[in-house]
Amino acid sequence: VEPDTRTLAQAIADPRILSVMAMYFLTFLCMTSVQVALPLLANARLGWGEREVGHVFGLYGLMALIVQGGLIGRLSRRFTAARVLVMGALCVGLGMTAISDAHAPGLLLLGVALAGFGVGLTNPTLAALASQHAGRSRQGAILGVAQSSGGAARTVGPVWSGMLYTRLGPGAPFVGGALAASLSLAVAVALQRRVVPPYDGAGAAVS
Repeated sequence: VEPDTRTLAQAIADPRILSVMAMYFLTFLCMTSVQVALPLLANARLGWGEREVGHVFGLYGLMALIVQGGLIGRLSRRFTAARVLVMGALCVGLGMTAISDAHAPGLLLLGVALAGFGVGLTNPTLAALASQHAGRSRQGAILGVAQSSGGAARTVGPVWSGMLYTRLGPGAPFVGGALAASLSLAVAVALQRRVVPPYDGAGAAVS
């Protein structure tokens, strides 16, 4: 294997790394909407208190745990990382849309489950892609830079979600989340076209 002689700046400027950073930011923006605005929406529309909201967050975490605990490995062997990201962004977007329109427990729980499932697909896959395209000597640095974009989203997200909630109502932060997920989906689709799929032993591309 030839050594990676790119500087750190050149590695970060790689369109694939920039795509990963953008998806980190957009995904964490959606996650922040759930963390900040979901309790407010559940209380305003369903009259739920801390106990019920705690159970909802438990469902969100459970879905992510199921994916990261075993399902993500099977999907990664079956599909390219870019395609897994497409699936993840689509699930997050559908989840955000369902939550934004939820006026009954069933739709709210479905939206939370979809969002948790999508985040569970997206986050480990982004970390794997960042590591893969960074080169061996810069994996830690590139992964740290990529994840810092998620940290930026955690800073911007609460202000953004709070402003949308205050000005436009309980569902607005999740409409914003759906838009962020749509942008993430577009980035994932572009990344899928850019990244060459791996090949199996028979010389056929793995879908």
